[in-house]
Amino acid sequence: MHHVAAQLDYFDDVANNDYDINDYYALDPVKVLQVACERTLEDAGAKDSEKKAVGSTTALIAFLRDDELRIATLGDTSCLVFRNGALIFRTEEQQHSFNFPYQLGSDSKDTPEKDALTYRVKVQEGDLIVVGSDGIFDNLFDEDILDLINSTILGTPSATASNTTHTHSPISSTIPPARILRTDPHKIASAILERAR
Repeated sequence: MHHVAAQLDYFDDVANNDYDINDYYALDPVKVLQVACERTLEDAGAKDSEKKAVGSTTALIAFLRDDELRIATLGDTSCLVFRNGALIFRTEEQQHSFNFPYQLGSDSKDTPEKDALTYRVKVQEGDLIVVGSDGIFDNLFDEDILDLINSTILGTPSATASNTTHTHSPISSTIPPARILRTDPHKIASAILERAR
């Protein structure tokens, strides 16, 4: 993701770069992911079989342009958008077959240009975006994440709380109070990851 961050930093630094502002607004997440993939494979020595680092990964990038969330995803990573305590958007996961997700890597035929899914989602102030890999989404249903958001971040009981058994589990005592979660995005991620254990 280093090469993704470098590209986004370049375009976000409007004052110190010589590109046209239209380039900033036209930025395509699939192209960003493709360039990052090519540079990563080059760094990993993909063209030199003796020095080649072997490995693969799923990928998802998301960035804002005004009120539009732009997303490119490849594999079984997911992006969810919640508004007013309800799920309003979810990306689609990609798998060649069971437990064999699309991947980027030294021995993979999958590429962002050919295989990535792309989305443009209108977002509003107060929307909550959850991005994660199969480590989260194989262990938590969307309803579980919504329960966490409703109970810990919004401070309201979820609609499904009476139908679930986990709301009174010992894990709930490890989730920080809602006032802390609302002010620190890292606490939000930690709460969701703690719940996934």
